[in-house]
Amino acid sequence: EMTRAIINKANKFAYLGDSTDAEKAATKLTPEEEAVVIAKAEKAAGMPQTYRTKSAPSAPRLPDARIRRDWTPEERKYMGEITSAYDAFRATGKLLTNDVAAARFLSRMARDPDIARAEPAMAVRMGDDGVPVDLDVPLPADRKKYGNLAGMYVSKETAYDLGRMNGEVGVSRMKATPLGRRYSQLNGFWKGTKTIMNPNVHMNNFMSNIMHYDHGVTDMGAKKWLWLGKSMKAMAKKGSKGTVTIGGKKVSVDEMLQSARRDGVFGGGMMSELGQEEVAKLMRGHAPAFESGSPYRLMNASMSIADKAWRYAKSGTKKWLWDKPGALYQYEDNVFRFALYMAETDKLLSKGVGYGSAKSMAARKGKDWFVNYDDVPEALALMRELPIPFLSYMYGIIPKIAETAVKQPAKIAKWSGLLALVNEAGWQSSDIDYDDRRDIEHLMENQAPGFNSRWGIPGMGPTNIKISDDMNPFDEQGAMGFLDLSRAYAGGNIMGGKEGDAGNLQFLPEWLQMNFGAAGGIVAPLMGYDLYKGQNIPMFSDRLAAVVKQFIPNFPAGEMINALTGGMTDEITNAGILPETWAGNKIQRARSGEYSDTKDVHTLPTAWASMFGIKLRPIDYGKLEDRIYNRFDKKVRLYDQKITTLGSELSAGGISEEDYEKKVDDLLAKQEIVIRQLDKALDRLE
Repeated sequence: EMTRAIINKANKFAYLGDSTDAEKAATKLTPEEEAVVIAKAEKAAGMPQTYRTKSAPSAPRLPDARIRRDWTPEERKYMGEITSAYDAFRATGKLLTNDVAAARFLSRMARDPDIARAEPAMAVRMGDDGVPVDLDVPLPADRKKYGNLAGMYVSKETAYDLGRMNGEVGVSRMKATPLGRRYSQLNGFWKGTKTIMNPNVHMNNFMSNIMHYDHGVTDMGAKKWLWLGKSMKAMAKKGSKGTVTIGGKKVSVDEMLQSARRDGVFGGGMMSELGQEEVAKLMRGHAPAFESGSPYRLMNASMSIADKAWRYAKSGTKKWLWDKPGALYQYEDNVFRFALYMAETDKLLSKGVGYGSAKSMAARKGKDWFVNYDDVPEALALMRELPIPFLSYMYGIIPKIAETAVKQPAKIAKWSGLLALVNEAGWQSSDIDYDDRRDIEHLMENQAPGFNSRWGIPGMGPTNIKISDDMNPFDEQGAMGFLDLSRAYAGGNIMGGKEGDAGNLQFLPEWLQMNFGAAGGIVAPLMGYDLYKGQNIPMFSDRLAAVVKQFIPNFPAGEMINALTGGMTDEITNAGILPETWAGNKIQRARSGEYSDTKDVHTLPTAWASMFGIKLRPIDYGKLEDRIYNRFDKKVRLYDQKITTLGSELSAGGISEEDYEKKVDDLLAKQEIVIRQLDKALDRLE
């Protein structure tokens, strides 16, 4: 009844474009009308007239005998079941608006002769690349998916984009299948545990965005930071009553925020990357119901959407373990997108660009500069779903860094100089002479290439900042302290590799290694490979625990459980059934107070700080040498094993003495190269 009343009022104000405030007010039910509609709906649902007067229903008395019967309305209310048609409509209202927007969008496209025509047309306009656009591709005559565009002719690019939206082409077609949809959701969850559910990533994301925002806003000086402050205030409050001066004209901040939303500045974020846009596609296929004006078709569509939403609903923990972290990650990006949008609009208007054009240009830059996860080539969409799940970020960020290096080299130099200056201050306030400093830096560079050069490019500034002796948290252990910023600047550790070599291609950086996402997280550990550490998992260790570890966020779950239970669950959270995470292991080592010959030993404060993105590293000269030696010693021993294998083959008559000597000489020559590399890595004067 309420749906029918709304439709009846809306029919008086039929439109295809965006509604005005007057139309919105006219189609809204008055309180009296709403009360009448709700009462009718509840009466039809069998609700008693007096149930609203009860503050809380009492528990219904169960019958003494077991009988087959349906739940009474009061019992349904007590159990929390939705029995009111009004409540059901309100619960699906947000979902319905998605299809309404889609129907209007398709209708507007159908009315634009530059986008779609009833008959094929050639060269109707010039594209952005200067190539004429032909409307010669017919769309399927399926109004459920294409609305008013069904059966019309569009360009091949438009047809392809609509096909992706409807899951009919490329990787979208695969993801639209039951199996593809389930894997996409699993893969999205796996990626979520490494991103939005990792506190460390949140800190690094925000810090790197500060640098990247500075890269993107040009010709503005310190004023860019004022824009960032206004953006943070507006986004935190979901709006602002203040004003800003855009192109010499005072404009409401809230108006700019709404304009940014309409222009798509906030699209293409991390939640899209994690596959959550697939949930929105549950509503696909109901557009005609919102164009027909039929209350029965609308109600049927509503029931279908509600059924799907119910089946895809998750437990209450989703709000805190997924929705809240996801919203926080979006905020960390969107405050910078909105700040860039306002700053860029202001700059373009001051240069004489029209208001509409300035906003459109600023919106595009605001969306793309901080990585647009939506607008990606089909090949990239396939790669990020299967072999290289985190390829999208590097695909989006590396060209922007290269653009800054070419067009604004002073910005790169500014940050490089700032990092070098802070690092130098740390060294100068430490009791270490110049030669020892050079030896330490040499060892750190050989342990992890890129230590003294952002993005692996010499001269770009250090990625590890020396902490002065007065502030060194590891002084009591006799270790030096460094602040690791390798992942806290734009682009992160572009050229960085993994410490181990199991399952890795040595010539590729870490972000290009193929780990196959959720599938790799299951298959690789069961086959004995730890894709994160780059090491083998011994046959008799718990490989199932390694699988579990792949699908839990990297925060100290075991430590938290032990703290709540007084340490009673220590054996459980460190066993195969519930393995502790890397963050938890670091805290456990710090709490033990034991010294390790191989692992870094943190203090409790630095172990916890590391989990939240403040990565402080204890550097011990002896451990640096041991780690470098062990890494090369593995390669030396591998050649010894190959020579031993050849000896066994010679004894068995598998190869001749001549071939044996030739192959052994070749292996010894290669082994000698590794030994020279080891000497050079340990001694900078070699």
